[in-house]
Amino acid sequence: MIPFFSIFSNTKETLKKTQENPEAKIDTNNISMFMALGIAMWLPALFVEQPTQVENITFKIFSFIMIVGLSVVMGKFVINYIYLGISRLLKGNATKLQIETVIAFSLVPKILALPIVLILLQIDNYYSLALSKGPLFTIIDIIVLIFFIKIIFQGLHFFNGFGVSKTLITISPMIIILIVTNLMAII
Repeated sequence: MIPFFSIFSNTKETLKKTQENPEAKIDTNNISMFMALGIAMWLPALFVEQPTQVENITFKIFSFIMIVGLSVVMGKFVINYIYLGISRLLKGNATKLQIETVIAFSLVPKILALPIVLILLQIDNYYSLALSKGPLFTIIDIIVLIFFIKIIFQGLHFFNGFGVSKTLITISPMIIILIVTNLMAII
């Protein structure tokens, strides 16, 4: 088994170890990480009180299935093919499965931030500190974004065999999308 936390300290070696596994196991691990991301996106919404949200178990189950399903589809297909297309245009060496693995591992910071966010939301709900309206969650999002970009950059740099400039061109559409969505969340 590949150590989960080694992606932060030794990204290239962790990605090399993934390539030693059979394709079916790599694909299963990637799908599991995409599903975990969906759960990480869905769970905090349960703890934030929203007056317009319907308190219905059917609605919560449906939203859970939709968010987890969409995160798998986005990770396995949409984001993967964006990176693969740009890599192919720049004559990169990465395969679809390698890019999918890089994307899956880049989601580890978001998944690891989930317990911190859930604990802070519970403290916020219990003590009415208004943490969810303050900069604390924005700071957590920025830290997660920095690690996401680091892992994507090192992974695509490693698998494509690109230099720094081509790797930046490859990841620039996703960086722009992430920065815009984080800025929209702040406003």
